[in-house]
Amino acid sequence: MRRGIAAHPVNIDQTNVAQLKEMTFVFLTMDTGPAKKLIVEKLEEYDLPFIDAGMGVYRTRDELAGIVR
Repeated sequence: MRRGIAAHPVNIDQTNVAQLKEMTFVFLTMDTGPAKKLIVEKLEEYDLPFIDAGMGVYRTRDELAGIVR
């Protein structure tokens, strides 16, 4: 399952978002914001399969809680 996975340590924006067309699958893990909106919209436009995963941790009183999506 891990074969062929390659990290791409670049910031995606309007100037390079078209590079996503070369992908066969995208695993997306990033905070919500304009860049994420752009990426998700383009992945849907290009009809590329992707997983959007994330985790949020917050404190309530003296406890930590979290959400995984």
